[in-house]
Amino acid sequence: MKISRREFLKKLGQAGLAVLGAKVILEEGLTAQPSYPNLVVVKGSDAEKMLEKALNELGGIKRFVKSGSTVVLKPNAAFSQPPKVGANTHPEVLQAMIRLCKRAGAKKIIVAEHFLAPPEVAMKVNGLGAVVEKEKVEFLPLHDRKLYRRVDIPKGQVLKSDEVAQCVLDADVFINMPVAKVHGGSILTL
Repeated sequence: MKISRREFLKKLGQAGLAVLGAKVILEEGLTAQPSYPNLVVVKGSDAEKMLEKALNELGGIKRFVKSGSTVVLKPNAAFSQPPKVGANTHPEVLQAMIRLCKRAGAKKIIVAEHFLAPPEVAMKVNGLGAVVEKEKVEFLPLHDRKLYRRVDIPKGQVLKSDEVAQCVLDADVFINMPVAKVHGGSILTL
C-alpha cells in the first residue's frame, strides 16, 4: 500500500504522540499520589466513628501519624465552660483523636494549649482534663515564655518573625482541633 509523504508524516507524528502519551501515562501512573479532598463533612453521634470516617476520606490517620511519631494535639481548650456550651473542643472528639493516634502507633502524644483561664480550672470544667488523665497523655499549658522559640517568617510582609511553641516545632505531627464559632471580636473564629 502506497501512502503520500504528507500521510506518512501525519502517521509518524501520531505514532510519536502515542508513544509520548503512553510514556507520560506510565510514568505518572507509577508515581502519582492519590488525590484527597481538602474538606470532609460527616454526620452522626459517635465522635470516634465520625472522626475515623472523616480521616479515612482524607487517606486515614496513618497518612498523618506514622508509627513512633510524636504528636501534638492543640484542642480549643482555653475556656472554663462545660462541653454543652460549645466553647471548646468536645471531650469525646479529643478522646477519639488520642485513641486514633495511639492506634496509628504514635509514641508520644502531647495536648497543648494557651489558656484564657487558669489551666487546671478550665480543663476540669471543659472536661478535657479528664480525657488527658484517662488516656494517660502529656498535658502542656503553654504559658511560660521558655516554652517558645522565635522563628523567622521568610516571606513575611509585616510580621517577619514570631514565637512558636517548642513542642510544636519538635513534633512530627501537629493536629489543630478548633471549634468553629461566632466570636465577639470577629464574625467567626477557628
